[in-house]
Amino acid sequence: MDMRNFYRRNLPVLLVLGIILALAGAGAAKQAAALPAGSWGLSFQQEGQPPVGNTTADRLRQYDAAFLGDTAQKRIYLTFDAGYENGCTAQILDALQKHHAPAAFFLVGNYIERNPDLVRRMAQEGHTVGNHTYHHWDMSKIGEMEQFRQELESLETLYRDTTGQELAKFYRPPQGIYSEKNLEMAQQLGYHTVFWSLAYVDWLQDEQPTSEQAYAKLIPRIHNGAVVLLHSTSQTNAAILDSLLTLSSATDDVRPYARAFLQIICFGFIFQCIGMGVNNFIRTAGAPNRALVTMLIGLVVSTALNYLFVLRLGWGVEGSALATIIGQAASCAAVLWYFVFTRNVPLKLHFRYMAPHLRVIGTILSLGFASFAVQAGMAVVNFVINHLLVQYGALSPIGADDALASIGVVQRVAMFTVLPLVGVAVAIQPLLGFNYGAHNVNRVRKTLWYGIAGATVLGALMWLVVHLFPEFIVGAFGITHDGLVDFTVFALKVQLLMLPFVGFQIVGSNYFQATGQPAKSIVLSLTRQILFLVPLLFALPEVLPHVLSQFTGLDALYFATPMADFLSIFVTVIFIIVEMRRLRKLERGEITAKF
Repeated sequence: MDMRNFYRRNLPVLLVLGIILALAGAGAAKQAAALPAGSWGLSFQQEGQPPVGNTTADRLRQYDAAFLGDTAQKRIYLTFDAGYENGCTAQILDALQKHHAPAAFFLVGNYIERNPDLVRRMAQEGHTVGNHTYHHWDMSKIGEMEQFRQELESLETLYRDTTGQELAKFYRPPQGIYSEKNLEMAQQLGYHTVFWSLAYVDWLQDEQPTSEQAYAKLIPRIHNGAVVLLHSTSQTNAAILDSLLTLSSATDDVRPYARAFLQIICFGFIFQCIGMGVNNFIRTAGAPNRALVTMLIGLVVSTALNYLFVLRLGWGVEGSALATIIGQAASCAAVLWYFVFTRNVPLKLHFRYMAPHLRVIGTILSLGFASFAVQAGMAVVNFVINHLLVQYGALSPIGADDALASIGVVQRVAMFTVLPLVGVAVAIQPLLGFNYGAHNVNRVRKTLWYGIAGATVLGALMWLVVHLFPEFIVGAFGITHDGLVDFTVFALKVQLLMLPFVGFQIVGSNYFQATGQPAKSIVLSLTRQILFLVPLLFALPEVLPHVLSQFTGLDALYFATPMADFLSIFVTVIFIIVEMRRLRKLERGEITAKF
């Protein structure tokens, strides 16, 4: 059994059990000193750690009272005090339902009488409903058992008549005002008194904190076993609850999908290696267009099958992984077909030619390290981005899960737009290498500029398409929710802001690889993927919102890519200028080519 799902499905029971466990030893002898009367209060001594109450947990335990759950478990208990309804509770219930996270609602008589449908929904959806007294009086002023009993039992009767269910035996004193006598009487009536270990000023309807202010109060103070007090009348709580729950559980929700995808996609490793590796020999054999076609075959097949398997057949991430494998296999088959079945090919595949030669292997590794660096850089960047998306997405209105969905779409579109640019760079590589080896500097120069021009034109055209039809592009990936569509469109435009100039950087980097200058190619490849991008991913979310308040930390993550692109393009310009000077010297015979 998946224990995480078990916990989620049974949170109401666990809430009860957690508090009961925290109340263990209820039968212990009471201390002689009386509890002070007054309002419940907390003092936070250390970030991320439980606070200190104005009464100790041990003394509260004597009265079946508590303000903390099990601090050994990474679990929080959401509780809502509901004195009246102003239109926020339904949104709160929607967020709780979305995350399969039942909570505890402490209700008063007025609320149940005026909002029976909402109360019944609380009960039907598995939430714990507790007693906040019938009239919401200062219970510390009630010293007689009969009057105290009437306040609690009147609410019990009203709840039973409204829902057909029994009210849970949890009591929260109105405004947190209590006395030792109150706790004793609640205990005698079979109630557990529930205070809280985390709260903030959210009950002033006309002075609601911003989402940022709420996060600043709540997030640093979240601790194991936290009993969180929120008010269902708060518009801010309604707005941030989805994100708050995502912060606590997004990785648990996403991890099964990631695991399922990886378990399938790993079977396509051999297809990817052959398809991408042997593809380079097609260009060497003098057929760069054929090499590009083999790559496009895999891309088209993968895209078409993703649409069929995911959007039409509903196979989810498993369907996407399977479509990717089939696309890789199609590309691999096209590559092998060229060398095995195509006539008049200068190179043929034979097993007798596959004996390893260390010197040749060393040369291949040195020249291919730039490409490896690019792929490794992409893996590092994806890891960092996903980690930060969960962190900052959870603090945004769209939540971490939707932020991950958004970046998935943006990255897929970015791949589609960059691949043609890579195709141009790959297509001119054999021409650059051949002419450079023949010391035909003029052709090297022309080939480079033609490649840069071609990649720039393609980049500009695709940039134009992205900006003219962003909603259509996003919708094609199955994103239809208005808020998520708007954010993904924004992210797409920002991420691809420098697309018309990215081709220059890619072609420039590949130029140095083709002309036997792997160190320069590696540096240029790493600038865009790691050296600039990764630091910006960490720095911008902390800096940009303070400089431009209209942007959030999540927005800043997307601005990191165009900024890294700009910096890497600038570095590439410097490298190309220096290289042009070197080529002029080579043309004049002042230096000798090393390759």
